[in-house]
Amino acid sequence: MANNITSQIQNLAKQFYPTVQKLYEQLHQIPELGWDLPQTSLIIQGELKKLGIPFVIINKTGILATLKFAKPGKVLLLRADMDALPILEESGVPYASKVPGNMHACGHDSHMANMLGTTMILNSLKDVLQGTIKLMFQPCEEIDAGGAKLMIENGILENPNVDAAIAMHCGGCIKTGDNLPQEGDFEIRSGSCSGSPDDFFIRIIGKGGHAAAPHLAIDPIVIAAQFVNAAQTIVSRYVNPLRAGLITFGTINAGQTTNVIPEYCDLSGTARSSDPDTRKILKDKLEEVLKSCCEAFHATYTFKYELNYPPMVTDEKITNLVKNAAAKILGKEHVFEIPESSLGAEDFSYVAEKVPSAFYRITLAPDVFGHHPKFKINGDKYFYNDMCVMAQSVFDFLVGGE
Repeated sequence: MANNITSQIQNLAKQFYPTVQKLYEQLHQIPELGWDLPQTSLIIQGELKKLGIPFVIINKTGILATLKFAKPGKVLLLRADMDALPILEESGVPYASKVPGNMHACGHDSHMANMLGTTMILNSLKDVLQGTIKLMFQPCEEIDAGGAKLMIENGILENPNVDAAIAMHCGGCIKTGDNLPQEGDFEIRSGSCSGSPDDFFIRIIGKGGHAAAPHLAIDPIVIAAQFVNAAQTIVSRYVNPLRAGLITFGTINAGQTTNVIPEYCDLSGTARSSDPDTRKILKDKLEEVLKSCCEAFHATYTFKYELNYPPMVTDEKITNLVKNAAAKILGKEHVFEIPESSLGAEDFSYVAEKVPSAFYRITLAPDVFGHHPKFKINGDKYFYNDMCVMAQSVFDFLVGGE
């Protein structure tokens, strides 16, 4: 039965690919940001209605669709993110963005199209499936608050309770060579996969004065310089060297002219970590070092630290199930382990905190990586392979693939 299902999935993916390609191009032309995705949401709603799959709207444009099969069984959640980025597109494709200043520069348009294609496959196989599929079309992944959190708070993992979850993301593949992923190949990792992208905002408050009389002032720029350097020792001297962490300053702003010591200096940046213990160390030590630097020079400060997505940690059992499903579709030679965790961020981490989850990539061969105005998705292998791997993973989880 398992081999027959794999063949059926592959044939159905070929059948639905032209529709998926058209959906991708349609979604690509109307990139929308954050939670405000009315046109994007309506396209997805329209496709779900054609398939006869019921859905609910969450917080204006998020969608949770539920596909129940005839026989009872386990419940699996699939996630596709929906939002775009504030980037002016320069890809040159004929279906380029029609919204000036907005672009699908991270592949979320393809995620939505692929999950709709996967849904078409699963709907065609409903007589041999059992249990329930929940389809999570999630806005606001690109914003630090994270749309997944609010959708969870609105009950997407309940009624019925979700047993496991799977999400994917397109991946960049520029290098070529033996034993390296090529376009359309599969990559996955269990355990620590991505970091927590926390942000901090600091004001060092000194005492303004004349540049020629620094002894009568408290120079916040000098203090900021000392603090930036001292903060780099937090990772090297307080974090376990076998764990990942970083502190990066993104902005420093102070003063307006050359001969005035300013009253204050503003700094902001990001602190990233791959586990909760390291996350706490970075937060606590950053303010501790800031306080010490300011006290040494008789300055004061304000400190705001925003905890954003948690680190994403995936489940070994579910990860192996998806990995084995990919091998059935693509062959083991096209299945790769991601060797190390990234300190990039992914708000699917909120789901992975709650239920056993897997997160995988289907590789691309773009001219540039994501979040770039020239980013584009080439070729049909990516779409076909993703639909097949996701559908096979669903069958193996709900029915059993051996």
